[in-house]
Parts: sequence; C-alpha cells; structure tokens
Amino acid sequence: MDKRSRIYSDRPYVATRKSCVLLIFLPSNHSEHLSRRLFHQTFRPDSAVKFRPVQMTRAREMIVNLIDDPRHCHAHFATFSCSVVMSVVYDYQPKARDDPLVRTAENAVALGFLR
Repeated sequence: MDKRSRIYSDRPYVATRKSCVLLIFLPSNHSEHLSRRLFHQTFRPDSAVKFRPVQMTRAREMIVNLIDDPRHCHAHFATFSCSVVMSVVYDYQPKARDDPLVRTAENAVALGFLR
C-alpha cells in the first residue's frame, strides 16, 4: 500500500444533478489540489477579515430596510445574506431592495429546501 498509495488515494466520485461535483469528492489530481488551496486561502477565518467592509455595508442597508419596513424582516435578512455572498463571490453589487438576481438566488435556495 505504501508504494501504490497514489493509485488508491482517489476519493469516491459523487455527483449531484447535472454532474455538479462536490469539491471534497473530486479525484486527486493537480487541479483539485489547486482548487482546494485557493478555496482555503480565500475562506479561512484569517482571510474573512477582508470581507468585513462588504458585510458592514450590507448590514447598514439591512438596518435601514428593517426600519423602513419591519413587517418583512425575514426578507431583509435573506436579502442581506444573499447580497453578502453575491458581493464576495461574484463581485456583484446588488440593490438594497428587490434586486432581481438576489430574488432568483433566494427562490433557488427555497426550491432546494422543498426537496
């Protein structure tokens, strides 16, 4: 096993719908190691500090939305979390309210929880 560990070190292939593969189950190769390294460099706790300005901006928008329309607090929290992710991952700056892409992402998440 020691001499052949490279042959047997692949992780099992697990795919979701339409061949979307989870990162942790990719076969062991150079691109997988690079992807994992980039992921850990970006999302480890120490590097999350650089996302704080985006989080603070979105949090201020959420507070204004809560003050203006407290009845829809659930929607404001969902918009906050979705807009932070979209800002960090896609560098997309959604509107503070009723952004069509944020609404699309929220609908997609809701559909995923129904199954």
